[in-house]
Amino acid sequence: MIHDMETLRACIAYENQHQQRVPILRQLEKRAIELRSQDDDD
Repeated sequence: MIHDMETLRACIAYENQHQQRVPILRQLEKRAIELRSQDDDD
């Protein structure tokens, strides 16, 4: 599980450059939304 936005951005960048696996990108996007909402809670 990815716990910070920096790692998440790196994964998304990698997918965009190399694999472009839509299901993976959807999961990463979902995780980004979760992380953003957690950041708001702090």
